[in-house]
Amino acid sequence: MSAALALKAARLAGVEVHLNGNNLSLRAPLEPPAAVLDALRRHKAEVVVMLRPGHDGWSAEDWQLYFE
Repeated sequence: MSAALALKAARLAGVEVHLNGNNLSLRAPLEPPAAVLDALRRHKAEVVVMLRPGHDGWSAEDWQLYFE
């Protein structure tokens, strides 16, 4: 699984993923599935890069959502 797929799985599970400095902050109405947490943990560095805004103010995830 890639970082993008980990974020997509998190979204599908109802998990909001945000940056808190260099850490991920998760918010969900229910305990996320272990597989989602594991995927986010394994791909944390790439997820942080994807969520961090670029020079244009958009993160990689913003662009991905725009094109979906």
